[in-house]
Amino acid sequence: MWCVTLSKWPASHRDELNHGAVTDSFIINSMGRTLFWYIFKDLLRIFLLTSGALSGIMSFAGLLRPLTQQGLEISQVAQILSLFMPAMTTYSLPIAALFATTLVYGRLGADNEIVAARAAGISHLALTLPAFVLGVTVSIISLVLLCFAVPRLMLRAEKVVFSNVARIVATTIDRTHQLQLDSGGAKVTVFARDAVILPDDPQRPRDQAVQLIAPTIVTFESAPVGENNLRMPKDFWLADAATAYITIDEKSDDLLMTAQLEGGSKFPRDSAGGTQGGVGLTQFGPIPFPSLVRENTRFMDITRLLQLLKEPNQSRRVRSVLRDFIRAEQKMLFYRQVRDELAGSEFLLTGTAESYTVQAPGATLKIDGNQFIAESPRGEHAIKLTQDRAGVTVLRVEARRLRMTALPDSARKTMYVTLELEDALVR
Repeated sequence: MWCVTLSKWPASHRDELNHGAVTDSFIINSMGRTLFWYIFKDLLRIFLLTSGALSGIMSFAGLLRPLTQQGLEISQVAQILSLFMPAMTTYSLPIAALFATTLVYGRLGADNEIVAARAAGISHLALTLPAFVLGVTVSIISLVLLCFAVPRLMLRAEKVVFSNVARIVATTIDRTHQLQLDSGGAKVTVFARDAVILPDDPQRPRDQAVQLIAPTIVTFESAPVGENNLRMPKDFWLADAATAYITIDEKSDDLLMTAQLEGGSKFPRDSAGGTQGGVGLTQFGPIPFPSLVRENTRFMDITRLLQLLKEPNQSRRVRSVLRDFIRAEQKMLFYRQVRDELAGSEFLLTGTAESYTVQAPGATLKIDGNQFIAESPRGEHAIKLTQDRAGVTVLRVEARRLRMTALPDSARKTMYVTLELEDALVR
């Protein structure tokens, strides 16, 4: 029996033994890196293909609802798809990573490649390292996109959907023959037999126009306190046709609608005032409406949320309430000015191309809610209205009652005034 110790070996033999150990370690490490990139490339290829397919399917699915409910043009469809694809990719990343991991490691197990790697001395932890790296990368990318990119893209897509308000109105009328609007708590319902989108008017470049066929506009009283939003009809507007002009505020996205009625008349539910309006042209509105793009946290990135947390007064809802308070105060100041001037001699209302002079000697002047009312003594037509255009008097009206409704528009520095004359004699 031979007994040999390493200490008795020559130095050259010991060097050869150490060199062999280093060589084996280098081979194993090299095999680990090769196997890592081999698995990671398969994971990445299947992950990208799956993510692209899922994001495309989810984008078309998200486009289906606004396409069927609001009606979209071809240009809008292209813009929405370009915005939906990056946003929907964020939601498809975890699913694509799970699918790629299941498919790749399932194939490795089916081909016995995992058994071969274990026989070569590669641990299970080394085999799962490519999937771990992919999972961490996907998590970081998803977090960044969800906190910053996705809210902005979804907000832009929402604005594209509701940018063409005229088409939304026409589509709603075609489907249900009615359109329900909420103007600061005041309910307005528009019924029409048909609606047609009109081309852009060069004289009104900021307005969108829709022609309503056989419209009926119904305004409702405020709901009584303590009841289940029960609202009684207040006034009915009837016409052969109407052209609704819709203006969008570029800063707040709020809407302002004015309807020009052809052959229109107004009928109050209380028939004490009789028929109001007449054949020819009667205007309904203008009436302000809030933006169709609602303020929602899913449209706010992390910086916007932190800003609102520090400064709640920057919220659109808070600014809308503040704007309503300012509008109500401006309206009351205007009514007081009208009352003081009518109590003196006359009130002059100047428009862009014409002016109106109102006189109400001996009339009772009062502010009733959102209206200013001037009422003549019993049996008299003391209220006089004169319309002048280019220095020429074109209309004189004598009436027993005058109803004035004002709508301040701070953005345009304009006051919209509606005058309603009851029991009137038109000359």
